[in-house]
Amino acid sequence: MEIALKNIWKPAQPTELELMSAQDFDYFISFKKNPGIQTGTFATVSINIWSLKISEDYKGKTWNYEVSGNSIDVYRKILALDFIKNKENFISEWTFEKSEYQKKLLSSHFSIADTAEQLSTQLHINNFDDKSFADKADKNFSNVWKEVRGKRNISIDQAIHYSQILNCDPVDLLFNELRCEVWGAVDLLSGNEFGEHNYVPGEIWNYDNETVTVPRDIYRPSIKAIKILSRGSVYNNHIIFYYKGSDTKNYHGKLVIIGKKFVHEEFGIDEIRYYYGIYENARGKINILNPDPFSKNKIVIEDIVDPLFVSPVVAIVDPIITKKSNRVKSAILRKDIQEKIDNVEKTLLETKKLLFGIKDHKKGVEVKKKYQQVLNQYESLLGNLDDGIKTIQRKKTA
Repeated sequence: MEIALKNIWKPAQPTELELMSAQDFDYFISFKKNPGIQTGTFATVSINIWSLKISEDYKGKTWNYEVSGNSIDVYRKILALDFIKNKENFISEWTFEKSEYQKKLLSSHFSIADTAEQLSTQLHINNFDDKSFADKADKNFSNVWKEVRGKRNISIDQAIHYSQILNCDPVDLLFNELRCEVWGAVDLLSGNEFGEHNYVPGEIWNYDNETVTVPRDIYRPSIKAIKILSRGSVYNNHIIFYYKGSDTKNYHGKLVIIGKKFVHEEFGIDEIRYYYGIYENARGKINILNPDPFSKNKIVIEDIVDPLFVSPVVAIVDPIITKKSNRVKSAILRKDIQEKIDNVEKTLLETKKLLFGIKDHKKGVEVKKKYQQVLNQYESLLGNLDDGIKTIQRKKTA
C-alpha cells in the first residue's frame, strides 16, 4: 500500500499573486524509514515563504508549506512547484540532508544514489518531462515512468545511455555527491576584524554557513574546505580543498594551509591560528606568501617556527565546477580519527569564544584549563593522523 502524499499550507494557501511576490524560501528537510511494511525512505519538506511588500496597503506575509510522503514523490512534487524560482537551493539542501541520513544508516561516505531522484534532477535541469525524455531516449514511456518514480532502478548501461542525452556523467545518475562543510573563510586583499582579533590578509577565520560538493577524484574522508571571500580578487568565491594532516615533505613554492600556535598574553593560553598561501623556505626561514598577484600584502606571515601542521592544497575550484563528478577515489585515512579531529576543532573554537567573553577571573581560570586540555587533545589527534599517513606512504613505497 502506497503512502499518500500530504500537502499542508499554514495558515492558508496564498493567492497566485502572493506566491509570485515571494522573495525568500527556507527549506527544512528530514528523512526517516517508511512506516510499517513500506520500503524506501519517508521524507518531509517544510518551506517557509516570505512575500515582498507590493503596495502601501500590503505589508507582506509569511506562509509555511509542508509536503510529506515517499521521498521520490516529495522530491518530484517540490521540483514541479512553479512558484519556486530557484530550485538549485532546494536540490542542494535535499542532496546534503539525504547524504547525511544515509551516512548515519550505512556508516559510509560512499552511498548508492536513489536513481529515481537523480534522474528526476537531470530531467529538471534539462527541461524534460517524462514523456519527452522517453521519446528522446527511444524507450517505452511506462518503463521511464517506473524509473522516475522509484519502481525500477537504472542499470549501468541505462545510465551510460541516459547520460549522453542529459549531458551528464553516468556517475551522477548512480552515486550521490560527495560533500563537505566549508569550515573557514579567507580574504586575500583586506584585513578583517572579528571579535577581539584582527585577521590579516591570508589568515583564516571560522565560517560555517555552507557545504560544497567535492570532486570525486580528490575525495578522502580527511578532505577539508575553506572559501575565498575577497571582493576584487580573481579567486573570490572559489573553494580551497586540502587534506588534514602534515608530513615532512618539502612544500616550497606550493599552496598550503598552515596551523600555528601562539600565546595569547592577556589570558596566558595557547591558541591556534590558520593561514593560507604559498609556502616559502628561504634559507631555512619559513614564510607564507600571498597567492593573489594584486595583493598589497605580499607576505601573509613570516619566519614561522615549529608550525603545528602544514597541509597541502589539492584543488582550488569554482563551486559550479564541483557539480561535475568524476570517479570515486579510495579513502586512505582512518575515519574514526578524522571524525574526532572535527569534533575537537569545534570544541576548541567554542571554548575559545567562551573564554574571551568571560570577565569573572575564577570562571576564566576553569575555562582556560579546559581550553588547554582540548588543545592538547587536538595536537595528539593530529599526531595520530600523521602517523597514519606515514604508515600508508611506507606501504606504497615498499
